[in-house]
Amino acid sequence: MVKILICAYDKSSSGISAYTIELAKVVKEIARVDLMCFDAIEEELEGVKSILETKINAPRFAPLLSFMLARTKLKSLKEEYDVVHETLPPYGSLFSNLVTTRWSHLTYSQIAALRTRELSFPEKLGGIPVTLQHYLLDSMSFKKAKYVIRVWSGEFPIPCEIKRIKEYNNQGKINLLFVSRDISMPRKNLKVVVEALKHVKVPNRFALHIVGGGKIPKYLKRAKIDYFIHGKLPRERVLELMRKVDVLVLPSTYEELGYVGIEAYSVGLPVIVSNILPFRNIFKVSLKFDPKDPLELAKILEV
Repeated sequence: MVKILICAYDKSSSGISAYTIELAKVVKEIARVDLMCFDAIEEELEGVKSILETKINAPRFAPLLSFMLARTKLKSLKEEYDVVHETLPPYGSLFSNLVTTRWSHLTYSQIAALRTRELSFPEKLGGIPVTLQHYLLDSMSFKKAKYVIRVWSGEFPIPCEIKRIKEYNNQGKINLLFVSRDISMPRKNLKVVVEALKHVKVPNRFALHIVGGGKIPKYLKRAKIDYFIHGKLPRERVLELMRKVDVLVLPSTYEELGYVGIEAYSVGLPVIVSNILPFRNIFKVSLKFDPKDPLELAKILEV
């Protein structure tokens, strides 16, 4: 049987980690799969062998240091693989027969500007130095890889297991869902959802469910809308919440993929997305709005 290494699972990158797990579930049906992990996986993956379950003790602003700390352990792997499928560059660059993943459609200078402008403090301070490190790390993999998969392009189906489909029995409020690792992060754009709910004709018809960590923005505290903050939730709890709400709103000004929207599709939850490039390619059937225009989103919500 073909032996495939998928690398790597790192739960701090929530969307990429979910994508990596779902990829492993698909590939194990046709090959023997080892999954390189830097954190223990919350769910049991039958037929997938986890290796290197060791946390890399380096801060988020030092991805190059993370790679250097892991390099010795990676080299200790004696197993030979027919294919190495890399979802988190450059951890597969030490192996042969590499297939890697390109997440962003932007240039690195555009990414640096976006990180400086759109991330929460203090992460935004690392906009330029962190992006430079990612450029160097990505280059290692892109130069060595036989194939580069552009996830954002929509050219390849996104792996996601079909879950138990939700049932609709809405006789009360319309429940909206917003999910983000950090709800205060500007590029996640919670503010446009809050502003849209101020402009709908019947605001008390809606309830906004917010999942994620970070500080509660002042504009949310001041808003006279019905909202619930659930805090950080594990993946299965988010999926359960998806079965209880009526629609997921993805209002981001920038995303590599927006995997939470794929998970919403997997339980039959409708998704409303901002009209940005990855979403246009991936969420083709979803209603779209200008991420800077709350009135446009308000009109969609009232349909």
